[in-house]
Amino acid sequence: MPVPLTALFAAAIHQVRAATGDAAEMDRALSLLSRAAGDTPIIFEIVDGKFMVNDMPISTEAPGAALVMSSMLGHDTARLSLPGGLQSHHWREVAELFASASGLYPTSRHLIEALHAAVPMAELVSAGRRGPVVDSNAGFLPEEHGLRLPGAIAGMDQLSSATDDRAALSVRLDPLLAEGRDAADRHEYERLATVLLELHTLEKSLDDAQRSIVLRERRRMVSRDDLNTMVRLLPKSDSSVLLARAIVSVGSDGFEAIVEALNGAEGRPERRVYVDVLTDAPEADQAVLKALSSHRPDLVAAVAEVAGRRRMSRAVPQLALLLKHSEEVVRTAAWRGLERIGTKEAFDAIHGRAH
Repeated sequence: MPVPLTALFAAAIHQVRAATGDAAEMDRALSLLSRAAGDTPIIFEIVDGKFMVNDMPISTEAPGAALVMSSMLGHDTARLSLPGGLQSHHWREVAELFASASGLYPTSRHLIEALHAAVPMAELVSAGRRGPVVDSNAGFLPEEHGLRLPGAIAGMDQLSSATDDRAALSVRLDPLLAEGRDAADRHEYERLATVLLELHTLEKSLDDAQRSIVLRERRRMVSRDDLNTMVRLLPKSDSSVLLARAIVSVGSDGFEAIVEALNGAEGRPERRVYVDVLTDAPEADQAVLKALSSHRPDLVAAVAEVAGRRRMSRAVPQLALLLKHSEEVVRTAAWRGLERIGTKEAFDAIHGRAH
């Protein structure tokens, strides 16, 4: 399936680059990419100006081929070999690497190190335009790969500028990452929350390419277990406002952790805290829509309330379907959610006039 794989990889790269990337589309592309690749190793390669996937030539007219090829060229890469069995989060990190600006990794060695941090068994072969590079996984990399495409490499001034930008970012980013890792290791979650908010503030001052680096490093700094713990502290901590702001600042990963905790909440007071956080979170719509499809009645009822309080018109079709749910608690929550949304479509659904 070389062509679908290429198209899905390109879609992931595009979503990372987009200033207003759709988290749902990103998740969908990554999930499909992981399933399509399965346990098969994948090799993206450029040979004599031709793009190949697992030794099969792919036309640059094929969906996504030109984008993947240009992303590889921009990072001086002639071959990218990925092991089988990669999960969605692995593909996300690889996409983030190749979505970053050309020259952001000043040498192939920097790119290789970043790649190995994401996928230890991956291999990268440099096109050789920046001199010989040795990849400890691949054994060796040729100094030249016979690849010379006009305009593919930025000038030395651009490379120097990108290197300076990366060094300036490191001065601001590295101390925060060190502080965050130490806080996570010591289970000092209020301190970790403060670091996450500082990282969020830093992100807002950066361009898309540098922001992708911060996002990737943040994911490495804070594990999903850390997020889950922070979420479960919300009903119990005196610093719940700080924790909630930090969790929300993480975006989709934070929202998913809240939904997961809501799914396992032990009582109404605990659920109420999670419902309130999801209601107030600026960008939680996609997580709410996804949770509305759950098979857990208590969870669906809770997020139906969230959808209503957020006035989510996008949720009307799903809430309309939930009016016929087998559980009364879900039907009631869907009804109330539609009433709160209050659009014509919502009232039509309530009165059975939805088409």
